[in-house]
Amino acid sequence: VVRKSIYTTNPIQGVHRQIRKITKTKGAFPSEQALMKLMYLEIQNISKKWTMPIHNWGIALSQLYVKFGENSQGKKQLLRSINLEPDTVRVTLPHLMV
Repeated sequence: VVRKSIYTTNPIQGVHRQIRKITKTKGAFPSEQALMKLMYLEIQNISKKWTMPIHNWGIALSQLYVKFGENSQGKKQLLRSINLEPDTVRVTLPHLMV
């Protein structure tokens, strides 16, 4: 479950997939600026969607707790090392200047 959560939530691959999805349907762009505006708007939409929790994150986190230790110190160390809170993963994408 841990590996699946990590691989299926790769932020870079997700951004590339979403941008490719919107640019693939267009035959051509009138200008480079038009393409940049479309990409900017899509990244804004992606940013809003990516505040949702990861599916099965609680199970994956439990498995990490087993590896790092069940005591509260081990849990705190794990959360600090991966900089996450349980059941929540947030991705912040850079804002483009258009």
